[in-house]
Amino acid sequence: FFKQKTAYELYQCDWSSDVCSSDLQDKIELAKTLILNIGLRYEYFNPKALYNPNLSKDLQDIKFGHINRSAIPATIKHELSPRISFSFPITAKGVIRFSYGHFYQNGSLSSLYRNPYFYVTNVGTTPTFGNPNVNLQKSVQYEMGLQQQLSENFKFDLTGYYKDVRDYIFTQTVFTPTGREFRVLTNLSYSNVKGITLSFYKRRAPGSLWDARLDYTFQIADGNRTYPANELFYSEISNEQTEMYLVPLSFDRSHVINASLGYTKPNNWSLGIIANFQMGTPYTPILPSTIPRTITYEQNSGRQPIQWNVDLKFEKYFKFGPFDYSLFVKIYNLFDTENEEYVYASSGRALSAVEQTSNKSQFTDIVRRIKRGDPGLFGLSTINGYYSHRPERISRPREVRVGFSIIFN
Repeated sequence: FFKQKTAYELYQCDWSSDVCSSDLQDKIELAKTLILNIGLRYEYFNPKALYNPNLSKDLQDIKFGHINRSAIPATIKHELSPRISFSFPITAKGVIRFSYGHFYQNGSLSSLYRNPYFYVTNVGTTPTFGNPNVNLQKSVQYEMGLQQQLSENFKFDLTGYYKDVRDYIFTQTVFTPTGREFRVLTNLSYSNVKGITLSFYKRRAPGSLWDARLDYTFQIADGNRTYPANELFYSEISNEQTEMYLVPLSFDRSHVINASLGYTKPNNWSLGIIANFQMGTPYTPILPSTIPRTITYEQNSGRQPIQWNVDLKFEKYFKFGPFDYSLFVKIYNLFDTENEEYVYASSGRALSAVEQTSNKSQFTDIVRRIKRGDPGLFGLSTINGYYSHRPERISRPREVRVGFSIIFN
């Protein structure tokens, strides 16, 4: 057993939890061609905490203070996760593989044990409660692949995968019959990830100088919407749940290409190049409040710009005395690409925002104070470049490193 302490123990709380897991796996070879792996994982989670299944009723009656009249111990969770995989040859140079498995994951302990004493400051607040009794998040994963050797030094790999996640832990807004609002952790959200990866690999043959690899991945990652938060609720008056629909997840990238190229003369020199090209991740467009006609966009309906990068390394080897030496040059971001990593919600760009034109007067007061010479203020250049001079929002510029190494044989 492993005792996990939550962040609340920093505030003298006594909540803790017990976690235990065990794996059983067997490998079976049938007819010297079919390889079968069968496994079973057991997971145990004891929250050792209270939860309140009647928060709504207690909140109506008690209104504020400790809303723990109906609090009872959270149940112990036991989960079994079957897993199976097999592979078999279809030709002398081709293999098909398949895997299937169940996987469980607990939510963060800080969210499970949030507000463990169910304390509400006053009637006017909107309290938020954790819930150590939520189910473990369950994902069912499938993967099927084909590996085919095309020549002595060249092969390709085709892999398709699907991941279905249920009981995703999410904080939901609830309205009591009297209209009182509160938020509580629950199993509500759903997501799935599906995609296909195609890989080509050329290894360096004896007498050859080069090797290469190329991977392409097409992926779609969707999940229940979680924005706008004030629109996601359950009303106990009407017994209605907010309509849920799937939106792209924050890490979704529909197209990703990775490539590497190596050019090597053993014991003499080597040249390596790594390149990456990927679509931008989703973001939620939000127009500033200064625009008269406010538009609400769907969650993650915008896409950040495409990103790409190339790194290079050249190394020259020497031998002197009992040791081998090398001099190398590493160049990160070879073409000094300015990838936009964090964009403004109003524009979808990293170095410009709609606020620059829609709210030109936002810095009027601070500019007046700077010009007046008030002490402790920064220069006007900081204001003028508030949106456009933000290096933390873009990728690092080209970086060149030169060094040497001593190789002990």
